[in-house]
Amino acid sequence: MKQLLHSIISFLIVAIIFGLSLQSCTKDEDIIEPIETNNEDETTNSETDSDTDVFMVKELTGASQKGPYVVGTIVTILELEQDLTPTGRTFTTEINNNIGQFRFANLDLVSPFVELRSNGFYYNEVTGNTSDAPLSLSALVDLSDESTININILTTLEKDRVEYLIANGSSFTEAKSQAATEVLAVFYQEVSSSSNLDDLTITVDNDGNASLLAISSILQGYLSVGDLSALVSRIKFDLREDGLLDDESICISLASVASRLNANSVKSHLEEWYKDEQITVTIPDFSTQLEMFNQETPCAVASGITYPVDGRHGLNLLALETAVYDDFVGYSLAANLEEGSDLKIRIVGFHWSYSIGQMDTGWFVGDWEDRSEDLLDSGREFTSSRSGMLDFEINLEERIQGVNDGTIRIEIYENGSSVPTRVKEIKIDGIEPSLSGPRNLILQEQGSSNILGFDGSFTSSYLDEYQENYGIALWIPDGFEVKYIIEGDLVIPEVYGWDVFERTDGDNNIYELTANGYGYYEALFDYSCKIFHVESIVNGVRDSRLFNNVENSIYPKDGVLDNDATLGEGIVSMDLEIYEDIIVTIKLTGEGWNVSSFLNNQGWEVGQYDSATSTQSFIADGNVGTAFYLELEIEPYVTRPDIKVDMFIDNENCNDFLWDSYKLKFN
Repeated sequence: MKQLLHSIISFLIVAIIFGLSLQSCTKDEDIIEPIETNNEDETTNSETDSDTDVFMVKELTGASQKGPYVVGTIVTILELEQDLTPTGRTFTTEINNNIGQFRFANLDLVSPFVELRSNGFYYNEVTGNTSDAPLSLSALVDLSDESTININILTTLEKDRVEYLIANGSSFTEAKSQAATEVLAVFYQEVSSSSNLDDLTITVDNDGNASLLAISSILQGYLSVGDLSALVSRIKFDLREDGLLDDESICISLASVASRLNANSVKSHLEEWYKDEQITVTIPDFSTQLEMFNQETPCAVASGITYPVDGRHGLNLLALETAVYDDFVGYSLAANLEEGSDLKIRIVGFHWSYSIGQMDTGWFVGDWEDRSEDLLDSGREFTSSRSGMLDFEINLEERIQGVNDGTIRIEIYENGSSVPTRVKEIKIDGIEPSLSGPRNLILQEQGSSNILGFDGSFTSSYLDEYQENYGIALWIPDGFEVKYIIEGDLVIPEVYGWDVFERTDGDNNIYELTANGYGYYEALFDYSCKIFHVESIVNGVRDSRLFNNVENSIYPKDGVLDNDATLGEGIVSMDLEIYEDIIVTIKLTGEGWNVSSFLNNQGWEVGQYDSATSTQSFIADGNVGTAFYLELEIEPYVTRPDIKVDMFIDNENCNDFLWDSYKLKFN
């Protein structure tokens, strides 16, 4: 029994001594006790050689951000030697939320140096959509005193440069600091030297994080994931040996994207994303950092907008090469916009028009801008409503006075510019200086047409359908003196530009408008009875025109009402059809004719014969589709009769006006 007890005591002493020996060989600071966790980590630990010192990491957290990576993203730790050569051991986890957060627990490593890689889909902060393909980002870190690591576009850009510096004798800390400074300098940004790029996050508002978001957005631009990955690889390769970006094509690409990037839109997209995930964050305002890059970059900016020579409708008015165009031919207002580009066109002048109702043009058509302070600068804006091909049909007009050489100015504003990025003047071939008015009256009054664009008549049905007013509008060239005398059942409530505007006869509504010199002039008529007489005097030359809405509503037939007919003895007709609610009065003056009671009369009202003037009136009170017929007798003659015909029209109970006056012709 004593021998057995002695053996037990000896065994316990040996065990205690062995245990103390093990404890003295282990560093307390390398042991991080495991903690209880409620999330389901999918961390895989590779086998560890039992003879190798173990570096234990109790917990490692962080976020993978381009925009935030989404559920299903795989985050991998690649264990590295001090010289950054892989040990072959890896650890993986999967992101299980849409804000890019990851967590590793209870890592046993042989080295604190690791590369973290994330590969998955992410929220595109520029477009506001989830990426259509996975993107890989990485970060090189020393876990000796790090428990939170963020993987982002900057940690990815610095990786190759860090590896190169370490291979050429720099310590890890020195290499990280130098590479971070150089990467940020490419984008004209600075971050405190005490901060690592893997400390940055897009969900906290400070200058460093604003720089991260600015650079991330500039690189993303409107690229596909594949193109973004290729761009990042090219930049990493260019920076690797000297820390400088020497590739001019990359510089131009970055400058072009940054010039049209909308910082507020990016910020808004991210705020909405995190709000939907019920996460409270403060997205940094990176407009200052973006503006710094735009101001400092020496590279030329490409607009992302091209102008094809031809469009769907013909030659492109926006193309650089062409400056002279024919009139009355369809042309295109065409441009091809890359994503993120926007375009505004302003066409100045009065020598053009367009058809309403054009579909899928990509253009938003603005209102006519009548700049009263300078009518020569009046025009209309066309604003892009999407990216891709934009095309709108434009017609060029002939003989619309304004600029003697027929020039139209096209102002082109690219990507939000407040001043034209290019101004193109085009000349319409064949236009000669002349006094003429535009085909559409440019007035504040909606729906007004210029009578100078008519041939002297217009139909009341057109007027009634569109409820239009009428007026005159014209450009007057240098050296012209112009007067208009306007008479009729109308009122002129508005005039612009005329040197003299005078109502010379209020009872009979007679107006005079006088202008002397180069400029734009207009006057609006309250159409009233829609019948008026206009006399123009241009440099002393008179021209008289009667404007009415009934010319196409009165149809005289052969006989007395045909002013070209040649008549003879016997029965002649006075035949008329009316297609308006108007009254036509015919007055016959002279000798050699009579109306017998036995002759045919359809609809005419025969007035009293005035023996003092040898005049008799015949009245046709008509409406739509009314026919009037009357037979007169021309008495036998030796000397041809002298008979005058006067036709008066009373339109909608307005004053009678003389429509036509002529003498009958006889054999």
